[in-house]
Amino acid sequence: MPEERIYVIPLRDVRRTTRRSRAERAVKIVREFLR
Repeated sequence: MPEERIYVIPLRDVRRTTRRSRAERAVKIVREFLR
């Protein structure tokens, strides 16, 4: 059985952007975090 991990990704900075571009920026931050 694979090991399960829980990550806390800081998405605080995403809230500062406009509502329209939030999802796109959040995806970039998550991808960068997982590298």
